[in-house]
Amino acid sequence: MKLGPIAKGFAILLAWVWLALPAGATEKPNLTEPPKALTGVFLGNSYTYYNNSFHLKLRKLSQSLDEANKKKFYYKMMAISGSYLSNHALGAAGMIENFKHKKKKGPWGMVVLQGQSCEPISPKKKDGFVEAARALDKTIRGAGSRTVFFMTWAYKKKPEMSAALEDAYTKIGNELNAYVVPVGVAFRLGLTENPDMDLYFKDGKHPSHLGSYLTAATFYAALTGKSPEGATFTDGLPEDQAAFAQKIAWKAVKQYYGW
Repeated sequence: MKLGPIAKGFAILLAWVWLALPAGATEKPNLTEPPKALTGVFLGNSYTYYNNSFHLKLRKLSQSLDEANKKKFYYKMMAISGSYLSNHALGAAGMIENFKHKKKKGPWGMVVLQGQSCEPISPKKKDGFVEAARALDKTIRGAGSRTVFFMTWAYKKKPEMSAALEDAYTKIGNELNAYVVPVGVAFRLGLTENPDMDLYFKDGKHPSHLGSYLTAATFYAALTGKSPEGATFTDGLPEDQAAFAQKIAWKAVKQYYGW
């Protein structure tokens, strides 16, 4: 995507601001072994469902890279606009415990938890986030499924959120012995490595089309332990953008897990 001179200058300046901040979390994940889940339900909000939902992109991306399991990938989404994790803790038990489908034999391979954008680091909301995560994890484990956290990203103009979010998701993942997918790390790396590749919607918070594709690519890399580079599924993006997202996703998961 082409930016005008003023917009490009601002993007470069913003990238320098991101580079000047501490590089990511201090907390390291305990779990680094890919879960390789073929089925899953995604509990979140607009960060999950924007751009026709990244879980659909993840399924198509996975199918394009794994012919042997092409018919086994099955994902569902339960997203509420503006929701906090506590909203899902109140009402997601049925979807976690009782949902039946011919492609899903037994429990979900994973249940993915995504908090509201500031919830894990807000002084007023972070305790509620932890309590809801604990409650949902108990339900998930009781149903025979596995908890996975969707680490979200910093606002475009608030890069200082990045390290705090990375730490918050990593800490709750470590406490609950749950896997964390480092989408926030991928956004941080993407913004600093190429500011021309805009990962954000115009509000500077939600993902752009490219941002949602990067989310799917990061999930693929984290769940499988394999690079998404070379995938034929690009979701209609220009080849250079899709290739960039695939490269950054693989770099982010290797950096986060220490692979």
